[in-house]
Order: sequence, then structure tokens, then C-alpha cells
Amino acid sequence: MATDAGVGERVLLGHYVNPKLWRASNRTFWRLVAALPNEVARRYGYAEDERTRLERELETARVTGNWKQVAELAARLDGRTDPEGQKAG
Repeated sequence: MATDAGVGERVLLGHYVNPKLWRASNRTFWRLVAALPNEVARRYGYAEDERTRLERELETARVTGNWKQVAELAARLDGRTDPEGQKAG
């Protein structure tokens, strides 16, 4: 795996053993996935369902403090169209 990534084994292991570097590596991965159109990501072996995508967006919104988006995404995950508690259709 390290060879495919073009880095040494020590660098690769360091990113997965050190929690701070591991989180940074995961953030980089999610930024790359978010930038790809779904069909391209699927071609490279990554398939994400709608719920997983919404949950990931919710976590990103929470970490960045975007509380309006947190409320909107939580409502969508709960099957509501708005964060005020009104159920969809």
C-alpha cells in the first residue's frame, strides 16, 4: 500500500498510528471524495449512499460550527423537510 501511495512504510504507518495525523489524513480523503462527481468516485471503487453522505456533511457542519446547516441536515436525516419539526409530505 505504501508503494502504491508513493510514500515510505514509515510515513504511511505514522499517519495511521498518530491520531492527529490520522484525522488529518481522513479529512484529506473526504475532501477528495467530496470533490469527485458520484460516477467518478464509483469508478474508483467508492460508493456512498445518500444517508452516509448526509451524515458526513452533518459532521463537517458540526465541526465547522455551521449550526443552520446542522439543523437542516439533521431534519433531512430524520425525514423532515425543515428543522422546525414538520414532517415531509
